[in-house]
Amino acid sequence: MIASAPRLRHRRGVGRRPHGVRVALAVIVAMVAAACGDLAAPDIVAVAVVEESPLDPPAAGIVPSGGQGWQAVTVGQDHTCALDATGAAYCWGGNSASQLGTASDADPCGPPATLCRRVPTPVDTPLRFGAITAGAQHTCAIARDALAYCWGSNQFGQLGVPSPRTASGPVAVMGDRRWQSIAAGADHTCGVTVDGAAFCWGSNDAGQLGVAGGMRSAPVAVRNPGPFTSVSAGWDRSCATTASGAAFCWGLVWAYAAGGVDYANLVSVPARVPGEGALQGVSAGTLTNCGTRDDDTAVCWGANLFAQRGDGTLAGSTQPLAVRSDVRFRAVSAGSIQSCGIALDRRAHCWGNNSFGQIGTRTLDDCAGIVCARVPAGVAPSLRFVELRTGLGNHVCGITTMTNLYCWGLGTNGQLGVGAREAVIRREPELVQRAR
Repeated sequence: MIASAPRLRHRRGVGRRPHGVRVALAVIVAMVAAACGDLAAPDIVAVAVVEESPLDPPAAGIVPSGGQGWQAVTVGQDHTCALDATGAAYCWGGNSASQLGTASDADPCGPPATLCRRVPTPVDTPLRFGAITAGAQHTCAIARDALAYCWGSNQFGQLGVPSPRTASGPVAVMGDRRWQSIAAGADHTCGVTVDGAAFCWGSNDAGQLGVAGGMRSAPVAVRNPGPFTSVSAGWDRSCATTASGAAFCWGLVWAYAAGGVDYANLVSVPARVPGEGALQGVSAGTLTNCGTRDDDTAVCWGANLFAQRGDGTLAGSTQPLAVRSDVRFRAVSAGSIQSCGIALDRRAHCWGNNSFGQIGTRTLDDCAGIVCARVPAGVAPSLRFVELRTGLGNHVCGITTMTNLYCWGLGTNGQLGVGAREAVIRREPELVQRAR
């Protein structure tokens, strides 16, 4: 079968070293060979991109002629969600834990056989949202009244309520807090309230909640007073930034690489990201973080075995280092083993592992035997983006200035939203089918 290469965060059989250092990633070569199995040659097609996006996006709430009307998108492990211009939520992809927010009929996908939706499907709720975030098997969103709601798997309390075990539609996160930012990690969730306090809930086996102890099914205050302006969550880890540009991370924090394996420390108290200069829009990936500086340069730090730091090397770093590019960035998004950013001219650039087309180009650099892009590679230059997301899986999605939504990379469970009935790989952006 085809499997998502970075799905390496297995609670069983994870190696440990003394002093709390834990094996987090292994060399990808053997994994890709073992993962592909009977679907080693999925449907790979060249898709012509015909849109010529304008430089500037329309005013809020306006859908230009030829536009689909999307305003926000989020990428999980094998599912994707988005908000339309009215704030209605749609999800598609794998639905094994109701992470799509619907219990209605779903199509079989696979192998292995799972339930999925191949095109955007409305979440079962009359609520309208202003922000949305996808984890491994759960999704959360902030409603227009600033209350937070989550749905999908609640195995580790990541929905912010003690029960049910699975929610097929939005349930309100415990408490009456108003939220300005929310981020779903693999099995945990974090948020920042309107007054700048950070809270997390869900799994805490690596300290990703920012407090000591086990899992929590209700929001618990992070052990750093902030105030924070935004938060990001990845695999077993979280990061947050302050208004002054100070960044803090906790959970699995990359330490070093040896023998093709990344090692990370378990940090349960938010630690200041080292280095000079303010950081904006920090994004937490698997073991790699990225952000932007005040001069619009992109920086990344952490793991780099697959060139996801974008500096032309395969060496990791414990502090932010500049991405090797003349491009200046509005925003960056760190994923599993790939990273992407939106340039000042709103064109997309991606770097890192390209085994499944997640870089959005046919770039053929080499990373220890793996196809990759060692430095930022341009994606479909006729497209200009207002939002670009990569997350816990091997796909990337973005919304153009025309309010159209494109996805690319690996689609095993319909997460690309292109309606394909089989496992697919898209090495260039393909237009997501219109919401229905």
